[in-house]
Amino acid sequence: MNRTLLRAWKYTARLQHWLVAQLTFAMLRFARLLPARRAIELAATLGQHLGPLSGRQKLVLDNLRLAFPEKPEAERQAIARRMWRNLFRLGAEYVFLEQLVDFDTEHPERGMIEVKGAEIFERLRDENASCIFFTGHTGNFELLPVCAAAYGLEVTALFR
Repeated sequence: MNRTLLRAWKYTARLQHWLVAQLTFAMLRFARLLPARRAIELAATLGQHLGPLSGRQKLVLDNLRLAFPEKPEAERQAIARRMWRNLFRLGAEYVFLEQLVDFDTEHPERGMIEVKGAEIFERLRDENASCIFFTGHTGNFELLPVCAAAYGLEVTALFR
């Protein structure tokens, strides 16, 4: 490839990246205009439709074929759509991160976090007891430390 062609290709790639970044920023600014739950769900819906149109879809499907050779193609396509939903949802969640982690123990129904087992946090706080929690990572963010701190517990979180 000659130098002029290589330089033109580099500028084209940069322009494409810049355009994708500008579109992403515009979508995130638009998301801020909506209520958090609506924006996050809209982002997920857009992700399942727009993600498969991207150039990365081939890579996603190639990796899924390697990871799950026994699965039929239709199932791998469904996994890819769910992956795109989650990726776009994650982007929207970052826009509303302060709302996601704003948990009020006095009014838990107002937030976006649902705590099951709040009585455990209360008992640990009231008894000034220590405890080790082992949790699974089931969402995009580790919320157990946020909730425990909201109940006045000192928290050290280890991640692997």
